[in-house]
Amino acid sequence: MQTAPENKDGRVFVSPDGRARVTISGIFALESRAREFAEKAEPLDGATVTFSARKGDGIVMSGLRGATVFYRKALLSCSGAVWSNVQIEYPLEDKAKYDSLVAQIAASLKSGSGYDAQCK
Repeated sequence: MQTAPENKDGRVFVSPDGRARVTISGIFALESRAREFAEKAEPLDGATVTFSARKGDGIVMSGLRGATVFYRKALLSCSGAVWSNVQIEYPLEDKAKYDSLVAQIAASLKSGSGYDAQCK
């Protein structure tokens, strides 16, 4: 696990061989909902998107960036005030090895009301 950022809004986990990474973060939703969804739907630089879907307050995107598979999921939580995000990247040659892990992580990211009434 990498060192937490100063604002403690996420973490990066790197595989022992350094070839795969999982980034988990939360960020306040500051723009209009339409603008935020449009930004989340933008592909990464150099990416080829093979799947993209929006359902309710969430968006999912996956594809390739060179020889790297990426998966991104973002959900609005805390009554639309916070984005909960996960991004997973791993080598295309290891796709079979990581597919079930990606499915488990993706299923575990759910929107919620936050840990207190003010969603702090």
